[in-house]
Order: sequence, then structure tokens, then C-alpha cells
Amino acid sequence: MARPSAVVPAGWQSVTASRARVVIAVPGNWTMLDASDFDTSSPTFLANARRMHQSPAQVRRELTQFDFVAASPDHDGLVECSLTSLTALPTYVVLQAAYVKLSLAMNAFAHVTTPLGPAVVTHSTGGNGRHVNAIYVSVPRGIVDIAVAARTAARADALTNSVLRSLRLAR
Repeated sequence: MARPSAVVPAGWQSVTASRARVVIAVPGNWTMLDASDFDTSSPTFLANARRMHQSPAQVRRELTQFDFVAASPDHDGLVECSLTSLTALPTYVVLQAAYVKLSLAMNAFAHVTTPLGPAVVTHSTGGNGRHVNAIYVSVPRGIVDIAVAARTAARADALTNSVLRSLRLAR
């Protein structure tokens, strides 16, 4: 199957993931964040740390592993990108085990074709009710994990579809 060409939706901005060397589009009015932008004393942050069986400091350190985190102004959407230690696209069994370890349920698993080639997309609902789609795609440096989160499944899916269509390698 032929790979589609990368398309950046009108009004979106292209962001380069420095370690993964991949370019991803996010809505143009979104803010780029880093680990210092997260309030580790907020109830949501603390609840997520407990759910992951980690201290707030450990979670903040993990946030530094992301090439970038982009957030919508209304806090309805989030896109995170990181280069993983995986050497091949993950299988359903591998991802299901990882989701169970995080106390999450994987609601969907699909193979898709992106401008970069084959990818795996999963859908889950977090303990906070947010819908999260995880995209795993192969790049020359390894496997990239792109998480797309929103309050509704429809919003998460729409964001994910636009992100998938925008993927390209950085120059």
C-alpha cells in the first residue's frame, strides 16, 4: 500500500521532536510545555502519580523524556511525543500488558498507514475520564510514541487523525 503524503491542516503548526527527528502537527493556538510547567502539587497531578505508583518527583522526571508536550488553551487536548526504547512496533499482547500495569484498559488496537509507513494506534480511557490515543510509528532512530488526549473520544480521534496525516521526518 502506498504511503499518503504528509498534510498539515490549515491553522496548525508543525513541531519537530528533537530526539525522534519527526515533525508532527498540532493546532496553531496550542502551547508547548516542558516539565517545569506542571504543578506537581495539584490534585490531578498527585492522583496521576498515585495511579502510576510513583512519586510526583518521579513523574516530573518522566516528563523530561518527552520531546515535547503541546496543550490546548482550554485544557481539552494534549499531544505528547517521545522516542521509546522499542525496536519494533509493539504488538497487541505487549501493549495490553503495559496497559494492565498502568491500571488502564485498552479499548481499541489498530494497524494504520501514515506518511512514515505502518503504525499502531490504541485507545484507552484514563482514570480521569480522558480519552487517550497512543500512536506508535517507526522512524530511523527507533519507535516514536505519540499520545493524544482529550475529554471526548470524538475529539481525541479527530486530533489523532490529523496528527497521523501530518507525520514526516525532520530534515
